[in-house]
Amino acid sequence: MDGADTELPRSVLELRDLIEEVTGQPLTFTAERDRPRTGSPVVVGRVRADRVSGAQAAGLDVDEMTGGTAVGEVDVEVAEQDARLTGGKFGRIGPPSLRPRPPGE
Repeated sequence: MDGADTELPRSVLELRDLIEEVTGQPLTFTAERDRPRTGSPVVVGRVRADRVSGAQAAGLDVDEMTGGTAVGEVDVEVAEQDARLTGGKFGRIGPPSLRPRPPGE
């Protein structure tokens, strides 16, 4: 790979992002130490909008996460004062927790 070619690495990373979104799992290259292992669960929530008014926009909201990786993004040009923005909403991500649940939960 030509070190001066900045387009190819960017294209590879964009392709990886798309593959991860479709498969729901990270795709980590061997030399990368700061990313989750390939095959571990990943949840990505993204909202892209020009304007949000009188509504909630959620990219990610997790009640319980016991494994994997979660990424939430909200990209809004204009959020009106009555807009509620959240980066998706999930009950649980990962295997069931071993912690005891409080009564009524």
